[in-house]
Amino acid sequence: MEEYPSGSDPSIGPDVLGCRPARRGPSATRQLIARCLAGQPAAWDDLYRRYHSTLLLLAKALLREMSPDCSATDELAARVWYALVSNEGQLLARFLADDRANFSDLLTSLAGRLAHEQISGLVGP
Repeated sequence: MEEYPSGSDPSIGPDVLGCRPARRGPSATRQLIARCLAGQPAAWDDLYRRYHSTLLLLAKALLREMSPDCSATDELAARVWYALVSNEGQLLARFLADDRANFSDLLTSLAGRLAHEQISGLVGP
Protein backbone atom coordinates (compact mmCIF):
# COMPACT_ATOMS: atom_id res chain seq x y z
CA MET A 1 0.00 0.00 0.00
CA GLU A 2 1.29 3.42 -0.97
CA GLU A 3 1.90 5.91 1.82
CA TYR A 4 0.63 9.51 1.65
CA PRO A 5 1.35 12.43 3.93
CA SER A 6 -1.32 12.93 6.58
CA GLY A 7 -4.59 14.09 5.04
CA SER A 8 -3.45 13.74 1.45
CA ASP A 9 -4.62 10.23 0.62
CA PRO A 10 -6.49 10.71 -2.68
CA SER A 11 -8.95 7.95 -1.77
CA ILE A 12 -10.23 10.08 1.09
CA GLY A 13 -12.73 12.50 -0.36
CA PRO A 14 -13.48 15.98 0.87
CA ASP A 15 -16.54 14.69 2.76
CA VAL A 16 -14.31 12.62 5.04
CA LEU A 17 -11.88 15.48 5.65
CA GLY A 18 -14.69 17.95 6.31
CA CYS A 19 -13.60 20.25 3.50
CA ARG A 20 -15.65 21.60 0.65
CA PRO A 21 -14.76 20.21 -2.74
CA ALA A 22 -12.98 22.45 -5.20
CA ARG A 23 -15.45 24.33 -7.36
CA ARG A 24 -15.72 23.42 -10.98
CA GLY A 25 -17.17 25.86 -13.46
CA PRO A 26 -18.46 29.30 -12.51
CA SER A 27 -17.97 30.42 -8.93
CA ALA A 28 -20.93 30.87 -6.64
CA THR A 29 -20.54 34.65 -6.95
CA ARG A 30 -20.52 34.48 -10.74
CA GLN A 31 -23.65 32.32 -10.68
CA LEU A 32 -25.28 34.81 -8.34
CA ILE A 33 -24.38 37.73 -10.62
CA ALA A 34 -25.75 35.85 -13.63
CA ARG A 35 -29.02 35.45 -11.72
CA CYS A 36 -29.01 39.19 -10.96
CA LEU A 37 -28.58 39.97 -14.64
CA ALA A 38 -31.39 37.54 -15.45
CA GLY A 39 -33.68 39.76 -13.39
CA GLN A 40 -34.10 37.69 -10.25
CA PRO A 41 -34.76 40.13 -7.35
CA ALA A 42 -33.80 37.52 -4.74
CA ALA A 43 -30.35 37.30 -6.33
CA TRP A 44 -29.84 41.04 -5.84
CA ASP A 45 -30.83 40.64 -2.19
CA ASP A 46 -28.32 37.81 -1.81
CA LEU A 47 -25.53 39.77 -3.51
CA TYR A 48 -26.23 42.79 -1.31
CA ARG A 49 -26.27 40.69 1.89
CA ARG A 50 -23.05 38.96 0.89
CA TYR A 51 -21.02 42.07 0.06
CA HIS A 52 -22.56 45.16 1.66
CA SER A 53 -20.85 44.95 5.07
CA THR A 54 -17.47 44.49 3.37
CA LEU A 55 -18.25 47.41 1.06
CA LEU A 56 -19.09 49.62 4.06
CA LEU A 57 -15.77 48.77 5.71
CA LEU A 58 -13.96 49.56 2.48
CA ALA A 59 -15.82 52.85 2.06
CA LYS A 60 -15.05 53.83 5.65
CA ALA A 61 -11.37 53.13 5.12
CA LEU A 62 -11.28 55.07 1.85
CA LEU A 63 -13.02 58.09 3.36
CA ARG A 64 -11.51 58.06 6.86
CA GLU A 65 -9.74 61.40 6.34
CA MET A 66 -12.72 63.05 4.68
CA SER A 67 -15.58 62.55 7.08
CA PRO A 68 -15.87 61.04 10.55
CA ASP A 69 -19.64 60.50 10.19
CA CYS A 70 -21.40 57.66 8.44
CA SER A 71 -23.18 59.73 5.80
CA ALA A 72 -20.19 59.89 3.44
CA THR A 73 -19.56 56.17 3.89
CA ASP A 74 -23.19 55.31 3.21
CA GLU A 75 -23.22 57.64 0.20
CA LEU A 76 -20.16 55.96 -1.30
CA ALA A 77 -21.59 52.47 -0.77
CA ALA A 78 -24.87 53.55 -2.37
CA ARG A 79 -22.99 54.97 -5.35
CA VAL A 80 -21.11 51.69 -5.82
CA TRP A 81 -24.37 49.69 -5.79
CA TYR A 82 -25.94 52.18 -8.19
CA ALA A 83 -22.98 51.83 -10.57
CA LEU A 84 -23.47 48.07 -10.53
CA VAL A 85 -27.19 48.20 -11.35
CA SER A 86 -27.23 51.19 -13.70
CA ASN A 87 -27.45 50.73 -17.46
CA GLU A 88 -29.17 47.39 -16.95
CA GLY A 89 -26.17 45.94 -15.15
CA GLN A 90 -23.70 46.74 -17.92
CA LEU A 91 -20.75 46.77 -15.52
CA LEU A 92 -21.73 43.39 -14.09
CA ALA A 93 -22.15 41.97 -17.58
CA ARG A 94 -18.62 43.10 -18.47
CA PHE A 95 -17.39 41.52 -15.23
CA LEU A 96 -18.98 38.17 -16.17
CA ALA A 97 -17.37 38.30 -19.61
CA ASP A 98 -13.89 38.33 -18.04
CA ASP A 99 -13.22 34.89 -16.54
CA ARG A 100 -10.18 36.21 -14.68
CA ALA A 101 -12.04 39.03 -12.91
CA ASN A 102 -12.68 38.85 -9.18
CA PHE A 103 -15.82 40.51 -7.82
CA SER A 104 -14.10 41.76 -4.66
CA ASP A 105 -11.46 43.41 -6.85
CA LEU A 106 -14.22 45.03 -8.90
CA LEU A 107 -15.85 46.44 -5.75
CA THR A 108 -12.51 47.70 -4.47
CA SER A 109 -11.60 49.36 -7.76
CA LEU A 110 -15.02 50.91 -8.21
CA ALA A 111 -15.18 52.15 -4.62
CA GLY A 112 -11.68 53.62 -4.93
CA ARG A 113 -12.56 55.50 -8.11
CA LEU A 114 -15.84 56.80 -6.70
CA ALA A 115 -14.18 57.76 -3.39
CA HIS A 116 -11.58 59.76 -5.32
CA GLU A 117 -14.38 61.59 -7.13
CA GLN A 118 -16.17 62.18 -3.84
CA ILE A 119 -13.04 63.49 -2.11
CA SER A 120 -12.20 65.67 -5.10
CA GLY A 121 -15.61 67.28 -4.82
CA LEU A 122 -16.82 66.02 -8.18
CA VAL A 123 -20.00 64.67 -6.59
CA GLY A 124 -22.09 65.12 -3.45
CA PRO A 125 -21.15 64.52 0.21
